[in-house]
Amino acid sequence: MSFQYVFDNSEAEFNLVKDDIAALIQSELKALGSLDEEPVCEWIINNYDAFVLLNNANRRALQEVVTAICLCGFVEEDPFTEDESNIYADTDAYESATILSIETSFPTITVDDIVFYYTCNAIDDCSDNGWTDDVDPSDSCICTCDDGWGGDDCSVQQACAVADCNNAGSTTDTDASDGCTCSCYPGYYGDSCETASVCVRNSNQIGNSILATSGSSSIDGTELTLVIETPIDLDVKFIEFHLAIDQDYDYPGASSMWTETDAESQDDCTREYTWTGSIVDLLAKFDPSDIRIDATSLTFDLSVEGSTIVPLSDGSYYERSSATIVPVQVNLAANAIIDLTVNTLYDGPPVTAVVTLYEVTDTYLIRMTISLYSLYPYTISNEVVLDDQTLPNSYSYGDVSVEGDALTCVDGEECSTDLVVTLAPSGCDVSEALMFNFTALDENSNAMSSQSEFIIKADFCDTFLGSLDGLSGQLSLFEADPTQASLTSTFSLNVGGTMYATMSVSSAYATIASMSISNVVLTNDGNSYTVETSSTELTYTLVDAQTDETTIAIVLDDTYITGSLNGVDSSLAVDVEVTYSTTGRRLLGLSHQSEILTINHKFQLVEQVCGKDKKKGDVDVHECNKGGVNIRQCHESGWITIVNNCVLSE
Repeated sequence: MSFQYVFDNSEAEFNLVKDDIAALIQSELKALGSLDEEPVCEWIINNYDAFVLLNNANRRALQEVVTAICLCGFVEEDPFTEDESNIYADTDAYESATILSIETSFPTITVDDIVFYYTCNAIDDCSDNGWTDDVDPSDSCICTCDDGWGGDDCSVQQACAVADCNNAGSTTDTDASDGCTCSCYPGYYGDSCETASVCVRNSNQIGNSILATSGSSSIDGTELTLVIETPIDLDVKFIEFHLAIDQDYDYPGASSMWTETDAESQDDCTREYTWTGSIVDLLAKFDPSDIRIDATSLTFDLSVEGSTIVPLSDGSYYERSSATIVPVQVNLAANAIIDLTVNTLYDGPPVTAVVTLYEVTDTYLIRMTISLYSLYPYTISNEVVLDDQTLPNSYSYGDVSVEGDALTCVDGEECSTDLVVTLAPSGCDVSEALMFNFTALDENSNAMSSQSEFIIKADFCDTFLGSLDGLSGQLSLFEADPTQASLTSTFSLNVGGTMYATMSVSSAYATIASMSISNVVLTNDGNSYTVETSSTELTYTLVDAQTDETTIAIVLDDTYITGSLNGVDSSLAVDVEVTYSTTGRRLLGLSHQSEILTINHKFQLVEQVCGKDKKKGDVDVHECNKGGVNIRQCHESGWITIVNNCVLSE
């Protein structure tokens, strides 16, 4: 509380005893109420105009005047309220007693008046949740609120806000008065999430990313334990069994099947998600066509979706979303999970590289989709250098190529483009550290490179077991050369003509290096003819030979071949030898470098006794020059005349 005192003294006289007077006032305030608290009082000399203060005719004339406010601060609200109530209950009594006490204790001091007008105080005007040094309440009191309180009078309790937590942290704390409790975004820690882990990835730091099946995955009988490692700064939203018929086993929905193991220390760069369940039940969730499966191994995909915050140079940040496919291969024969991993180490500006997709295709190409990020004024180049060689290029471990578009960044925005790097490995397992250089051009076309190391591991040698059951072939027949024009295949061929046969082969699990013809047999009217390039009754000529497709021509010699107008049942059987390459080969033991496939095709041989495209029963009508008509019909032996009166008329 504060009251205005008017002293009939000089300022020098007042200053000699002002502290003692303040001590006297505060002791009497303590005695005034029943509650035992002595406030702390101090003076503020303001020297108001004495003629304004002393305009009462009853007051004596003053030689010198000192006006000062006595500010008395309380710790507790109740003693303040009690003293204030007692004073204002009878201000004249309080004034008389206080003046008498001061002038008795300090004979040199004359108190001319105590002015009881309302002044600002922290308890009444700042709700005891702040402080004020405002002594003029006429224009309202100005308060400085304590943490967690707001409003003009500090009466509004404030909840914590997002701004109280750094780096995209969040809070549900409703009381900011005792500090805010923050839930930090992955990769950040501290009371207000102000500290970033060394693993955090952004545009200005070096970081690393691991998104892979862990080597600690295992299978025991039908019980599968699948461990997925994710970067610590990836806020994982969903983990889905990609292409499964429902979401019963997905994270976070199937919480009883998933266990999350967070980082053990602030500098641990990965978090683990573990799924445990029956592999039999898991496979029932997939259409068989969506699983790469054989007698000894199976491969399915997990989709990991999440987001990462990217701090910008101005202190703001944005959220970058990603969805990454992680292949999982289980070797049932060896009771082991084959580890397919990609580790990335990438640099800061001008280019940041992030692997958003890592996959091994059915033909065992290793494919990485790499998202490149940059800022204005850079242009991201689609030219990639691997181990000092511009792609595409061949290396000891295989052939590497790249596809993707360059991109020019727009002012005020981050830009990104995707490059797809494909590795065709030279063997059945790969473990290589690939050092890429990604390039950005500034506004003056100066090239600036950022180097990134990708450590890839893929071991699918264990699947080279058993015999191949994914080889298939097709045989198509034509009346003319199909390599010279686009033709429609036929099931009907003419005796005496040439039959063109095209054999094509494909493998679901292997890479075909070449194919060759080992045996050809034509069956006609119960007779079988071996067809070779020479020295046989029927011979063939090689028209065209490709890696997985071959075309031959066979003359249908009427010396051996028979037909009819309705067609004679015939068939062609071709044995082809398929040889596999060592790259991407699957399900084959090393002793099985090739395989024989027999392709059959049934067709009809037609004898054109009445001419081309004429069949039994067709009628031919010919009008004679001088009148009359000649009518004939096609029979098995040829044309038979039905009517002929041309001779009579001619």
